[in-house]
Amino acid sequence: MKHVNFLMVALLVMMSAMVTSCMNGEENTIVQGLQPMRVKSSYIGMSSSFVSGGIELIPTNSTLVDLPSETKIALVAYKYDRALQEVNENTKKLNVELWEKPQVIDAPLNISEAKDAYNDVVATHAISTMSFDGGFMVPYLMPVSKGALYASSPAEYFLIAPIGYRIQSLTDNDKLTAELRKHAFTIVCYLDELEGTDLILHLRHTIEKEADDKEVDRIREVSEYKAFDMTSAINAFKEEVGSYPTKVIVKSKENSNSNKLTDGSTRESTYEVKLDIKE
Repeated sequence: MKHVNFLMVALLVMMSAMVTSCMNGEENTIVQGLQPMRVKSSYIGMSSSFVSGGIELIPTNSTLVDLPSETKIALVAYKYDRALQEVNENTKKLNVELWEKPQVIDAPLNISEAKDAYNDVVATHAISTMSFDGGFMVPYLMPVSKGALYASSPAEYFLIAPIGYRIQSLTDNDKLTAELRKHAFTIVCYLDELEGTDLILHLRHTIEKEADDKEVDRIREVSEYKAFDMTSAINAFKEEVGSYPTKVIVKSKENSNSNKLTDGSTRESTYEVKLDIKE
């Protein structure tokens, strides 16, 4: 299941969207990248290209771009030859070859009046962490500029979060797939917490109950990226406070020993992400 292991690969290349190397003493002009990107759909609703940092990446092997029409963010592994395509500050489009089918990493963000109110999500289990590689890999902001997708498309703001958690130790591929589907991650924004300059968000980890309500051991550590669209929460903050937040604070329940919320090892961790939104 590459779904389980890709974060370990991402630790090597995630923060550098373009990686070059030298082989056998000769310059290698093949540039490789692995990063979350905004999916751009065609007018008929088909995923057609990807947008990152103001550049539109157009896959030459487009048959791999088979994503649900509602997909916003996908993790894209790609390559191109810089000897054939020059990339500079004026580059707007880039033809790339996909290594594999992009992976959808969208996850929901709910807005609730208050805790225990409508649309609230209550965590059932702790995660392990949202900080990897000595703090090098932590939640970060991925903005999509106004007009980046289409001439009239609004600005968007996504929280990209690496999440470590525990699953059952399974070797059967079908059972492993079923286990992964039981885990859900949701960001909750409470309207009664909108004040000051900080937008406070809460990560909730829920696990679907077993059919027989049986308790199972989950000791295998896995990790993956999730993308949460914060745009609605940021706009709600602006409407309530009168100005945009300058910082996002993400709170999560974490346990380094198990996935239980109720033992003495569970703690609340916070992650800060700076915002600089222009009117």
